[in-house]
Amino acid sequence: MITEMLLVALAFIVLTLISLRLQAYGLRAKLGLKGPKVNLLLGNALLFTDPAVKWDESQKILFRKLKQIYGNVYGLYLGPQLNVVVTDLDLARDILVKNFSYFTDRSHIAILENKPMSDCLFNLKQNEWKDVRCTMTAASLSKIRKFINSIQSYADSCEEFDIYKNFQVLTVDVIAQCAFALNLDGHGEVNKRFLANCRRLFDSYDFNESWLIKLSLLFPELNVLLKRCVPFAEFSKAEQELVHDLRTLLEQKRAAKLVGSKDILQLLIDNNDQHGRSTGQRTKGIHLSDDSIVANALVFLLAGYETSSTAMGFAAWLLAKHTDVQKKLQEEIENKFPNNENVKELEAIQSMQYLDAVFRETLRLFPPLVLLVVRTCVKACTIRGIRFVPGVQVLFPTYSIQRDEAFWAEAEEFKPERFLQDRKSHHQMAWLPFGAGPRNCIGKRFAEIQFKITMIHLLRTYDLSLCAASQVSIGCRCGSWSNFSKLRSIGPNSDEVERGNYKAKRRRFAHVFMENLAYLPSFCRFHRRIIFQLSVLPLILFFIPVHAQFEETRCRCVCPNPSVVQANNSERKLYILSVPARSCVCEVVVLPQLEVKIHTAKIEEFCVQCECQYQSRNTTLIKVAVILVISTISLLVVYMLFLQCLNPMFRQRRKGPSYEKHIDEDENIFSPPVAAEMAPTSSNVVPARQRQASDSVLKRMEHRQSRWMAAVNEQRRKIYTDHSILN
Repeated sequence: MITEMLLVALAFIVLTLISLRLQAYGLRAKLGLKGPKVNLLLGNALLFTDPAVKWDESQKILFRKLKQIYGNVYGLYLGPQLNVVVTDLDLARDILVKNFSYFTDRSHIAILENKPMSDCLFNLKQNEWKDVRCTMTAASLSKIRKFINSIQSYADSCEEFDIYKNFQVLTVDVIAQCAFALNLDGHGEVNKRFLANCRRLFDSYDFNESWLIKLSLLFPELNVLLKRCVPFAEFSKAEQELVHDLRTLLEQKRAAKLVGSKDILQLLIDNNDQHGRSTGQRTKGIHLSDDSIVANALVFLLAGYETSSTAMGFAAWLLAKHTDVQKKLQEEIENKFPNNENVKELEAIQSMQYLDAVFRETLRLFPPLVLLVVRTCVKACTIRGIRFVPGVQVLFPTYSIQRDEAFWAEAEEFKPERFLQDRKSHHQMAWLPFGAGPRNCIGKRFAEIQFKITMIHLLRTYDLSLCAASQVSIGCRCGSWSNFSKLRSIGPNSDEVERGNYKAKRRRFAHVFMENLAYLPSFCRFHRRIIFQLSVLPLILFFIPVHAQFEETRCRCVCPNPSVVQANNSERKLYILSVPARSCVCEVVVLPQLEVKIHTAKIEEFCVQCECQYQSRNTTLIKVAVILVISTISLLVVYMLFLQCLNPMFRQRRKGPSYEKHIDEDENIFSPPVAAEMAPTSSNVVPARQRQASDSVLKRMEHRQSRWMAAVNEQRRKIYTDHSILN
């Protein structure tokens, strides 16, 4: 009985989830939007998993094709979440700027909204983010002149370095100095631990590889369970250690009561003290909790690290590739700062038009985050004939828009001169690396100043050039090239290549598997009960990493029997050997395994008749399938043994005198009255306690059926008799 109830409950839950999915998938048609056909489990997520194309290029190709088919506005599903993709720039301006009050929230990832990160700018919703934004803006922009000296001290130290990795180190050092007043060049134990935790968090916080985030987006019904798994994730461990360090630093700063320190953490503390935290007065202003201060300090670190270092890395590569642009920029730097003057005036940096054009063109070609600009509708509205309802996300494909030929002439070319022209020559919404509107990136000004100061110091001291092996050489402009080694960051090293191949294999396996999974709904119609019990299997297989050690490679040769002299159409034998692909030939695989040796003169004639084929198969799937089949068969066998052997024994033990007496009483009370001519003889009367049929389910059912038929016959006889009397 319990098993049946559990199955009914499970079936009810599954049917409820399916109905909710179907209801969510019907929202796109209700809003009058078009879009590609959805998959019951994944929505349109399979469109983003082309293993043969790089991530950024696949987004450009995908959104370009979808735009040609469905127009500038269409709907895509990531799991049950509807994303309205907008490439109409006028509509984008109306959503991000003019009608911002209807789209105040960013995208929603439930498993990342744990304390204290739920209080950061990224996760705050509707009106909550405004107060925190005002405080953060005042802390980061009003004192930006104070940051120039700290940035300059790090930019002055670039002698020879691995472009991308050293830009990452530079960015961490600058943000730590400006945001937390930590000098990571020092040798203190706290500083070393902070830097190690930062790098650990950045290495593990990979959205593309995190199975927790993928499951949360595609199956939000599992968020209750997934949140319990977050503390065990690598990014969560590093995040908690950083939060602990920042809490300690916050307490130290509050206890020290530093005067004149202008880092962001101290400015946030001073802001709280000015609005009544330490004095206890209830004055007008914005008060941030300690969790909010720590969360936003960590967000400032996260937002500035990868984006700034990536932008500077791409800029260095582009300038090395386009030497004419590099020369023009160096000339502007020399004219603005002759005789190696120190970069201290913010106005002087902001007046460098060509440097600003290089900055904008670099971020146009290589936006730091491809799909960063996402807004969530909080109030129903209609804009330019498009309906939006609360909960719908609006997605702006930054990479695709910024490389669209419709908005940019020669969109694939690096031409900073396009930004020297009138700004009205291109649409305002065609350049979105930092978003747009009131909720754009708060670190935009900080990242821009950091980028420009670093490029000024780098280019007024060094020349950048590409070598034949796609490497960059940084040489002293005085002509002493021997003091500097070639850099390896522009061309990936062997570890990066191996990591890239591994990720490509994993994406390729996921793509093939998910294509087969697309036929799951039709299969479920015929095997509902089995699918309910095995529904977790596709989720497990989807995240199994595919590496070379999990693949079995072998050579399979089919040859005639060498014992027959004329082996043309005789019986054939199979020879299998694990060898590399280049060794999959008859001479290597077949000849060493032959029991009957062949004369040297007939080897070539024999091998011509052999058919050798190189095979590669994934043993992980085979093992999982075998384990699944064996487990299912084992459970069925155990259940059958239980029904045939153990269940009757348990029933015999449970039956006592009181139970037997109860059965006899039931028979005496509920048995129908029978006529004398139909009553059985005494020799045929068998008490219930003497019947062996009660031990069998089938016999008990037959007994109940016979009693029911006897009762029906008695009722018929009685009705016929009464009817005759009345007549």
